[in-house]
Amino acid sequence: MTQSQKDATVERWYVFSVSYRKEMEVQDELSANGFNTYIPMHFCLREYNGRKSRQLLPAISGLVFVKGSREQLLEYRNSSKLKNNIFLKSHVMSDGTRKYVQVRDEDMENFRKLNDIKDIKLTYYKPEELNIEKGSKVKIMDGPFEGITGVVQKLPGKRGQYLVVSLPDVAIAAVSIKPQYVEPMEIKVKKSQNVEKDTLLLARKALALLVGKRNDMTGGRSLIINEIRQLMASLKDCKTFLTNDKAHFLFAFYAAHLALGEETHKNRQELECLLPRLKSNNLLLPTARLIFYYEDHEQAELNTANEIIDKWDNTHYTEPQQYIIQLRHFIIKQKEPRE
Repeated sequence: MTQSQKDATVERWYVFSVSYRKEMEVQDELSANGFNTYIPMHFCLREYNGRKSRQLLPAISGLVFVKGSREQLLEYRNSSKLKNNIFLKSHVMSDGTRKYVQVRDEDMENFRKLNDIKDIKLTYYKPEELNIEKGSKVKIMDGPFEGITGVVQKLPGKRGQYLVVSLPDVAIAAVSIKPQYVEPMEIKVKKSQNVEKDTLLLARKALALLVGKRNDMTGGRSLIINEIRQLMASLKDCKTFLTNDKAHFLFAFYAAHLALGEETHKNRQELECLLPRLKSNNLLLPTARLIFYYEDHEQAELNTANEIIDKWDNTHYTEPQQYIIQLRHFIIKQKEPRE
């Protein structure tokens, strides 16, 4: 058996091109023959004899999605009473061979998730009508479209950002979205042009995410995560040479990994080796010890941080010192036993 013959017996999602208004009839016949089918549906107003009625109709005219082997589907088509109205969607390759359009299971599931959400306004396009390569691939983290992946971009003649979900060579669905729910899947950022500034910003964002973990951060939390990942990507291949700069760089990545729930051991180990080499008045010393305590509950880390803070002039704390004291207060409160 050739590879082509083997491929013809594997069950996959295929697409039938169907004559106008024959979609439901074809679906019924396919279902009666034991096939798993899908047609995206939507409600629309239709007028008959001066009366308007709300009807559930196929959202994409002329398409029926069906799962089966190519061999089974061609056999069905050839024996169907509707065979003059249906064709298994395909295109001819440059070498003259015919390739039947297939839809990956994960793409079909993603497309169905979007189409099956109630009370949203979807716009459909043919693949040639949009250049989705211009967009950024994303995953929706919250809201009604949670878990759906696609591309975010502006659409011709429309305002705002749209989530575009594509079935390659078949159809595209687009819906307006709120940007705070979006997480980039392929982060394309330029290398940092100001390592010191971006390092400090990364540390601040990471601490903000840690501090906000038990607070209501719906939407805002997703935004901070996106910013952290972009900063990490821009700093990834940057180098630092001075001990102080290295320590801040390591701390920023350590705090970011901790805030994201990722592995911290390597960054923390390297940071702990550098801390003794910093000047005694360096504010990174108590900050790092407080975050170490936050991570592993070791009382010695909190004691070390307290010893440093107790030496400050308590009649006039600087703004950075006030921030560290607030951070300590939050961390200690988080570790208190709950009733």
